[in-house]
Amino acid sequence: MWLSKKEYKALICELDEIKAKQRELEQKTEQRLLNMAKRILREPEKLSEELNQMDRLDKYINDIINDLRAKEG
Repeated sequence: MWLSKKEYKALICELDEIKAKQRELEQKTEQRLLNMAKRILREPEKLSEELNQMDRLDKYINDIINDLRAKEG
């Protein structure tokens, strides 16, 4: 496939932009992971309680959905 010089430069520029965005996303992800690790180490009981609350909420929602499905079927 033949590309003009202008098209080639545009593709290279777009590729560079994509690489820059990917590096930015990787840095943000690493920072979020670091922040979460710090939180886990600093506040394990609080985080554990939040996770337990989320689990209870998920179970409650799933129970409701299953009850509704059972009534339909």
